[in-house]
Amino acid sequence: AVRVVSNAVPNIKKYFNALALHTNRAWQVPSIEIPADSSYKRGMVSYLLAAWFKLKRGIFYSAFKRNMKTKQDSETVVDLYSGDKLKGYYVEFDLVQDETTAGEYTELFKVDVEISDK
Repeated sequence: AVRVVSNAVPNIKKYFNALALHTNRAWQVPSIEIPADSSYKRGMVSYLLAAWFKLKRGIFYSAFKRNMKTKQDSETVVDLYSGDKLKGYYVEFDLVQDETTAGEYTELFKVDVEISDK
């Protein structure tokens, strides 16, 4: 597993829109977290399945899903699709690779997090 912290423009709250993985295999992202603050007292939580990544020009790309704690303290799948967009000063997430093929290895060259102010 690889723990990633994306903190571009650290003094401004931003929306986290998408994730691009420069790698030779799709990864699971079982834990996406944004800490609680005055706007989102429960914090934000989400995840991405490897199957949701699409290969575009050699890069695995997926839009982030929504905050699973939008309407209540516990995480719901309904909020994963209809909750608030992920927003905060920074986001932390885990990349997990469990696909193995004899004689092959997994390479992770770069992780891009697409952000915006809207």
